[in-house]
Amino acid sequence: MIDNPLPILAGHAAGWRDRPWPDGLEHHARRALLDWFAATLPGSLRPPATLLAGALADQRGEGRAVCYVDGRLGAARHAALLNAVASHTVEFDDIHRDSGLHPGSPTIAAALAVAQAGGCSMDALLRALAAGYEVGGRIALAVQPSHYRMWHTTATVGTISAAVAAALLLGCDADRMAHAIALAATMAGGLQQAFRGEGMSKPLHPGHAAEAGILAARAAMSGVTGAPDVLHGPAGFAAATSDGTGRWDRALEGLGERFLIGAITFKSHGCCGHIFPALDGLLTLRERHPFGPAEAARIHVAGYRATAEMCDRPVVASEQEARFRFRCSGRTEPLRCRGPSGMGHRCRARWAGRRNCAKP
Repeated sequence: MIDNPLPILAGHAAGWRDRPWPDGLEHHARRALLDWFAATLPGSLRPPATLLAGALADQRGEGRAVCYVDGRLGAARHAALLNAVASHTVEFDDIHRDSGLHPGSPTIAAALAVAQAGGCSMDALLRALAAGYEVGGRIALAVQPSHYRMWHTTATVGTISAAVAAALLLGCDADRMAHAIALAATMAGGLQQAFRGEGMSKPLHPGHAAEAGILAARAAMSGVTGAPDVLHGPAGFAAATSDGTGRWDRALEGLGERFLIGAITFKSHGCCGHIFPALDGLLTLRERHPFGPAEAARIHVAGYRATAEMCDRPVVASEQEARFRFRCSGRTEPLRCRGPSGMGHRCRARWAGRRNCAKP
């Protein structure tokens, strides 16, 4: 039984400053950084990042952090916010499957801005990424799967990931790292409903997470304290955003032995990951039996609950919405799922007569 996960996670994060790199893990950190740029640069040319760059032009401040949306230098928080928004726009940012967290968008945006502002080395930056990915991913594991029913993990836990990475670069020891995590936890937010309909809210989630994470880290470095039981307390982060006070034994299992940044999925499709199986299956089908759109009367897709909740949108109002939605046909009915997990969860999805889902 874990009494308090906060000092354990903070001590682990602070240790990334000088611990030897596990075999091959530095390569994974470099790959994550490269992938972030690949997702960010195209998003820098599109709204909402372009709109926000204009709206916040007078808030840039002085500094050496690069805002890739407009190519100008400014304060770290300003650059991190806009860069993180851009990195999530074209839906190509990385994901950790088991935690449901897209760690790169908020974590790298925050860490890179702080590193540029402070003139930090590449090694320091990569270590900060590893620490942020690790702590954020493990906190996400503690509150999933129930957290994802109402909350966008990249927005909520992403705030903590960003704070950890920024705090390490700012020189926080284990004690101040704990305060950075605690402060970030109470700044976290981001609702599922924000991207189940119209609007541009979704990319703003990692933007806020990156900016708030830097704020939490700088506050902690300056002596601002956070609640030591904010992660697992009866009115804490886990209790407020999941069905319990956190599965911390599960979340901390293998800490220091298995590393989240080495288990990241880099997307092959620029859209919501919930429809990747359908897209991969469609591509395989076309390879085996070539056909074009005019030859397809309909395509039947079966999936788990989130597939329908996130992607079943017959009408879209923007390019952003189109990137993670598709039209389903058939009937909608609540069914008792008997998927491979055997969890017996309630599934509400659009089916065409099939009663079992493919929930992993």
